[in-house]
Amino acid sequence: MAKVDSFRITPSIRADNPVYRIDDFPFEGYIVSTTELHPFQNTKGHFHLHREFYLFLSCGIFPNTVLLMLGNDLFEVFEGDAFEIPPNIFHRVYNRADKPTKFLCVFRKP
Repeated sequence: MAKVDSFRITPSIRADNPVYRIDDFPFEGYIVSTTELHPFQNTKGHFHLHREFYLFLSCGIFPNTVLLMLGNDLFEVFEGDAFEIPPNIFHRVYNRADKPTKFLCVFRKP
């Protein structure tokens, strides 16, 4: 059997407010972050100097309930969808569903 290192990462709560809850898990120069975007809310639009990865864990089941804006383009998002967001590209998530949307982000520590 291969030797595998395992360890526990203690999350820190970056935000917990009426719009969303964000938990950060720092890991070797990266942040692995989970976001729960509350119903009928959207994230603040922003960009990063490095690329970022999003994996949507739970979303609305109807078309146009969860949208990802990348630059000037809007993408419908469903559970299991993953996106690589290039550096310096404005992005924002819109949750038009009546249930929370959850997604995982991975990015370099600033």
